[in-house]
Amino acid sequence: MFITYQELLALREMEEAEVVAGKEGLSKTIKWCHVIEIENVGDWVTANLLIFTSGVALTNNVEEALLHMVEALYQKQAAGMVLGIGAYISEVPQAVIARADELHFPILALPEAVKFVDVTYRIGNLIFEKMATNNRQHLLLENVITDSRHINYEAELEYYGYLRGIAYRMVVIHKSTKGKIANEVADEIQLKISDIRSRIRRKIFFLNRMNQFVLLIPDTKGIEREYTFEEILQELISVIEGQKDAALYQTGVSDWAEQSSQLSRCYEQVRRVFDRGRYFFPEKKVLYYSDLGIFSIVNLEDSFELERIVRSSIGDLAGHEELLHTLQTYIDCDMNMQETADQLFIHVNTMKYRLKKINALLPQELSKSRLFPIQAGLYLYRFLHAGSI
Repeated sequence: MFITYQELLALREMEEAEVVAGKEGLSKTIKWCHVIEIENVGDWVTANLLIFTSGVALTNNVEEALLHMVEALYQKQAAGMVLGIGAYISEVPQAVIARADELHFPILALPEAVKFVDVTYRIGNLIFEKMATNNRQHLLLENVITDSRHINYEAELEYYGYLRGIAYRMVVIHKSTKGKIANEVADEIQLKISDIRSRIRRKIFFLNRMNQFVLLIPDTKGIEREYTFEEILQELISVIEGQKDAALYQTGVSDWAEQSSQLSRCYEQVRRVFDRGRYFFPEKKVLYYSDLGIFSIVNLEDSFELERIVRSSIGDLAGHEELLHTLQTYIDCDMNMQETADQLFIHVNTMKYRLKKINALLPQELSKSRLFPIQAGLYLYRFLHAGSI
């Protein structure tokens, strides 16, 4: 769990604090705080730690000591530094400010009248409060999506910011490998959620569930600057796209839920997206439940019925892999012969010849009015030859 600089500076104990350097780094998160009064801080610091120092144990050359501390803290990916301005540090040297600005490393100045113990105590309390609240919200969302006790959670959801009468959509960002998603990635997602929420003024629920992020995103109709669902989704996905293992992630999106009682159904929809989308739309990194179409209700365990649908829709074309690929490309190109030929790197006359063979093998002549059953047959053929669920 973490807090932001915005939350830090909103504390009553930080009213007299001044950001003197590194303002470009105020997007950093703060996971904990610690008072350190020695120059060689490297061995005592971890990432996202906010360091407080009054300068009591620094050398006579305060500027040189602070520069050394800034460099060491930056290398350790600390969140920033709070300096007590008074008897030991009369002011923040310009050279220190300049270097911190270059590194986007926040430095805050705090009058010595403000006791460090009061500030650090409040920061610790705030982090624990957020952790407890998040844990309660995570448990609530876990209960909502599993619906294990068939209880109406609307009142509890409303307590945490759920809006009755507003539609919600469930988004699950799934990592294909086993094991929990790294805490750093979860923190980045939560930070992005916090940023989006501050703009749309509506709660986005979030659950880190082993190798999944589960999000409940509200409709934004009626707000002053209407962000579309797609804009919000793209901002969240951009966090994943920035990860080195981005290729391992896939995103599933449910239909809109008009009532809280429909939310468990939304999670089932997204599960079906992942179960079936990998067969029918393996190339898509973001897949909506509505994209499944008829495949959301087809019983994929009944291989006899699936074979029957394939035979009735693509007939003797089954088994002719080159022609099947040609037909799928032709459909993807909106039945444009020249574009399809270009995509397949063949001459247009070769394309004409292949279409003639395709029409001879299909149960009915290829036409736009027949595209839906043919496309369904192609998808089911791909599924049957990829293996069963």
